[in-house]
Amino acid sequence: MSTGSYHFETLKDADFQAERLRQQAQAVRGLETDILRSAGIQPGHDVLELGCGPGFVSDLLAELAPDGSLTVVEPSPILLAQVANNVHSKPARGLFQIQAYGDRLPIPDSSIDFSYSRFVLQHIPRPETVISEMHRVMRPGGRFCAVDSDDGLVVFYPEDPRVSQLLRTAQTTQAEKGGDRFMAVNCRT
Repeated sequence: MSTGSYHFETLKDADFQAERLRQQAQAVRGLETDILRSAGIQPGHDVLELGCGPGFVSDLLAELAPDGSLTVVEPSPILLAQVANNVHSKPARGLFQIQAYGDRLPIPDSSIDFSYSRFVLQHIPRPETVISEMHRVMRPGGRFCAVDSDDGLVVFYPEDPRVSQLLRTAQTTQAEKGGDRFMAVNCRT
């Protein structure tokens, strides 16, 4: 699999990037809690988080499913090594960390109640393969919740040429690295 457009190890300032991820997760924690509850997460669920990063959102998932388990999947060994320290209350049935990509999850069929993917699909060259894998590991009646961005949904009026240029640059750069900032429109399952 192409590793996509986000490679933590190649970013210039790892400490700055980790702090950026922490602030991003903290800024929307209340909204994200509401989204996850509306999507159906339950206290006893076995939860899978794809692209967990350093575990800032993993902490929230563990809080929302305290009687279940949490399996986190992350390709970056640097980020995965931070998860245990950032999940403050481990779920009753355990916190399991897996270094892997989402297109071949080393997780048994029908073993997960709730899966979550946050700002991941836009970075993956073929998100439909990852979505298929998420479906494979879900129990009957399980839920998959994806939160992502899509520049096709961005509208500015009146148009600001600086914002338009910034978006075009981001779109081109991400596409060159295997990502798609129009993933919702282009994803076919």
